[in-house]
Amino acid sequence: MIALNVADCARYDSIIRGLMIAPHIQQKRTIDPEPKNLDGDCVVLECPEEQARAIVDFLRTTVDKRARQYPIRAYISGPRGGWRKV
Repeated sequence: MIALNVADCARYDSIIRGLMIAPHIQQKRTIDPEPKNLDGDCVVLECPEEQARAIVDFLRTTVDKRARQYPIRAYISGPRGGWRKV
């Protein structure tokens, strides 16, 4: 599973981001992979991992050009239930 940071999804071109991710968050499951960050909440994408990676890549390479050094934060679930950055 891959999760996207909620705060990052709401900045710059949020309509495009919303259209890309809305169909993949039916259950609205959230996680907090970085509890020390105030804006660390993430929403889990409910689609195959390959499709989720493609969404992240698209957002980072096209929509995030204005964000430059702050691309959308994405996390992947590990084998023991933890989360790490993608």
